[in-house]
Amino acid sequence: MALPTRQQIVEKPVRIVRMIVAAMLMRLTVDTSARMFYPFLPEISRGLGISLAQGGLLMSLRSSMIFLSPLFGAYTDRRGARNLLAVALLVQAGGLVWLSTASGFATAVPPMMM
Repeated sequence: MALPTRQQIVEKPVRIVRMIVAAMLMRLTVDTSARMFYPFLPEISRGLGISLAQGGLLMSLRSSMIFLSPLFGAYTDRRGARNLLAVALLVQAGGLVWLSTASGFATAVPPMMM
């Protein structure tokens, strides 16, 4: 059994560090886009033409999506996390773009659930 070369030993940790940094930046972007609603909820509610209580209900509906996590966990076990993460990021981005066109409570519910 041949010993790994110095280049192979150094190359693997660098690759792992790059993957970790990329994952952290992606997660920061996703978390920021998801949590930016809370401090701006009064302004967003006024922009949508809804009351602050309805805005809070939108946030609650969005948080209720956690109850679907067992379904996504089963999918991840069968298909792999990479595919699900890519689809989830695209769906969330689409939901945020769709939300930018919402003009009331009824039109804001579907994109907030994404």
